[in-house]
Order: sequence, then structure tokens, then C-alpha cells
Amino acid sequence: MDASPVTPPDTDLLTWGPVMGIDEAVARSNASRLLEQALDDGALVPGTRGYAAARIEHVERWLTTPRPAHDGRTPLDAVHSERRRTWAEAPPDARRRLRGTVMDLLSVAPETAADTAEPLRWLLEAVGDGVTLTQAGYLPRTLVIEARRALRLVSAGHGAAHRVRRRSPRRTA
Repeated sequence: MDASPVTPPDTDLLTWGPVMGIDEAVARSNASRLLEQALDDGALVPGTRGYAAARIEHVERWLTTPRPAHDGRTPLDAVHSERRRTWAEAPPDARRRLRGTVMDLLSVAPETAADTAEPLRWLLEAVGDGVTLTQAGYLPRTLVIEARRALRLVSAGHGAAHRVRRRSPRRTA
């Protein structure tokens, strides 16, 4: 293999910066060595189908595995931490003080929103090419029962199970 280093690709997890701190430079250098080793071992073969995707997969797997070079953290965490620290310590002083107060908040990943489209996706797949509505224009009972089971829906108090039966008054003697 020639002496030029293999450039690690950008991934969905990390785009390598044009200017790097120590942690990112170490991570990029080690990712380069990882790819060189994979090429030497034959795990990656340039020009073959899926080569680009396999390179990315190798780098992403490496980025998300704790490493001694990063004090037991993942290289991805080390790079992100370094970037946050560099951003917080940059001038001017007034902004530096403000950024320092939000650093802890930035290190916690935000919660992802619930997939609110999932029930609609389920219904569209269940209906497929169409469904015959009841005479009253409602979805078929079997589809509603299946939807409640599949989507773990809580009854809103509608349906046959919740109807009050009307009975004629009992006569007492």
C-alpha cells in the first residue's frame, strides 16, 4: 500500500472539521489507520460494490466504540466535547461568559419527539387499496379492533362495549 494516508469519510454522525483540535485530529488519524488496516486485511476492497458504504460503516462503528486514546470515551463523544469546549471558550468575553453557563445543557442530547405519524402510517398500510365502510360510514369493526390492539389505543368511551342497554322497566309485585 502506498504511504499516503487514507482519508476517513464524513458520516451522518460526524463531518470532519476543516480546523481541528487535538481530540479530533487524533480521532481522524486513528480512523485513517483503521481504514488502512481494513484495506491491508482485505476487509475493504476499492472499486467493489458497496465499498463507499462499507468505509462509512467501518468509521461509524469505530467512532461509537469507547477507546483508550479518548480516556475511555467514544471518539465521537471526544470530538463533540472538544468542539463544544472550543466554542464556549472563544472570544469575546461577554459571550464567553454566557456560553459557559449553557455548556452543561449542550452536552445532553435532546429527547426525540414521539413518532406522531405512526398511527396514520399503520392505518394507511392496513387499508391498503381500500376498505368498505359500514352503512353508517364507519370503519369496519374488525379494522377498529385490530387498530386498538396494534396501536395500544385506550378506549375513548365509544363503541358497543360502552353503550348503555335500554331495558324496559322491571315490574315489581
